[in-house]
Amino acid sequence: MHTHSALCYLYCDKINCETAMNILIRHSFLPVGQGIFSTGGIHSDAWGGRVFNWVYDCGSVKENLNILNLEIDRIKMFSTFQFDNERPKLNVVFISHFDTDHISGLIKLLNNFDVDTLVIPYIPTWKRIVLTITSSSFNDLNFQHFMTNPLSFIESIESCHVRKVIFVPPSDKTAPDDNDDLFDGPSQRLEDSPILEADETNDLPEDLDILVSVRSSRIAVTTLQPGGRLVLNRFWEFVPYNEPTLKVKATPHFRVAAKNYSNTLIQTNDPSIRTKTLLSLKSLYERTFGSSSRKKNEISLFLYSGPTGRRTPSWKKGIEFSRLKLFDYPCSIDYCDLCTISFEQTSYTCSILYTGDGYLSSKERVRKLRDFFGEKRLENLDIFQVMHHGSHDNWKKGIAAQFTPNESIFCADPNYKYKHPNKDVMSDFSLYNPVTVNNIGISRFYELIY
Repeated sequence: MHTHSALCYLYCDKINCETAMNILIRHSFLPVGQGIFSTGGIHSDAWGGRVFNWVYDCGSVKENLNILNLEIDRIKMFSTFQFDNERPKLNVVFISHFDTDHISGLIKLLNNFDVDTLVIPYIPTWKRIVLTITSSSFNDLNFQHFMTNPLSFIESIESCHVRKVIFVPPSDKTAPDDNDDLFDGPSQRLEDSPILEADETNDLPEDLDILVSVRSSRIAVTTLQPGGRLVLNRFWEFVPYNEPTLKVKATPHFRVAAKNYSNTLIQTNDPSIRTKTLLSLKSLYERTFGSSSRKKNEISLFLYSGPTGRRTPSWKKGIEFSRLKLFDYPCSIDYCDLCTISFEQTSYTCSILYTGDGYLSSKERVRKLRDFFGEKRLENLDIFQVMHHGSHDNWKKGIAAQFTPNESIFCADPNYKYKHPNKDVMSDFSLYNPVTVNNIGISRFYELIY
């Protein structure tokens, strides 16, 4: 009979761990066609077997929804929150941007998991309206509903249990704390889930205040303070960055019209009224700017995830591990792939930068992002998730050398119709261990060395 590794805690909930390991980290990139679906988990033996789980995006193109469903089912099956009859739970979910693929993925996710905290980028109502009426997904009713009233949309999802929604305002002026404290791992023993504390405020922007006032809901709604972080037990931080340079065409006249119509859009749950109102605004917009399609939505919530202290102890990094193999051969009495993983490499960091479909296509954008996160966070970055599957449009030559990650992950399938990643983008990251997730999926594991 084999001895279970503490690594099993990151997937299996019925394991009696016999190996004393203080902290284990997992980063996973799951295959959902061209959609991004990334998950992570943290285990500390101080937490009584519970794991802190997060998801960054959950999109999938329509023709690959069956793959998305499969991945969600597998996460449910191996959710470490399935103690007794508890519903599977995700501690925090980050949605980077708004398009039909990601909204359909969010529906699937919220149908299947309780979510403690849902984090999404905030943009004013009039900008969301412009993005809706200029989008190729204009006729998609779910897309319309989410863009005009995201809180109402979330509440309308069947079996949805979200405790809190946090909106992240544009990250333009105030950078997060970048202290140089020594790393302090989780030492306090907990009987319940580890606590995630956010730098949040109840002072909502006017249009968000209107959204909240017209609804009766048990979902708490807050905004992140400028430069705010979400910190787990004082040792792990999530730092979101809402790209502040979104360019949306709108005259003062259109903004007034959008504001006048916004109350109708916010208060109605009738799809026909919503569509009729948006068509009126679309007609006004096209009379002003023409009917040519606008550049692709440039909203994206970047996310840094890593230890709070910059001078951290060393970590041992696990070998590359196929997600397919992992789930085909779960932990058993006689054998477990997880228990045989060898932590062969020494790494001085286990931090990651998620970029979603974000744009780092100019010096100015790169500078603003770097200034926000700070040199100390980025100088020892382990994983950089490359923007928009490695699309040429989201990239600027030489960007890889601006971040110098130990590894660069391309969430892309070269066999798909868009042929991502672009060869020039791949070449730019050639010195930084580029890996394409394609249709298999990968996980990275880290064990703290004290």
